[in-house]
Amino acid sequence: MARIWTSICAVTLGYAALATPQLARAAGNLDTWLASETTVARQGILDNIGGNGVYAASAKSGIVIASPSTDSPDCK
Repeated sequence: MARIWTSICAVTLGYAALATPQLARAAGNLDTWLASETTVARQGILDNIGGNGVYAASAKSGIVIASPSTDSPDCK
């Protein structure tokens, strides 16, 4: 029975790998990307915290909004 599950998992992972679009290689090095991404990621987190967050304006101070989306799906 374990062989069947292993085969199913292998086929599923293989299909997922082939179906995933190929990502273009970045033109810089990892350190450069990490430096810029750190700033973007940190700001994205802060934007979802109530009090001063751009996307959490209706939340009380300190509340973290997981998804500020209000449509597709409606997460109010």
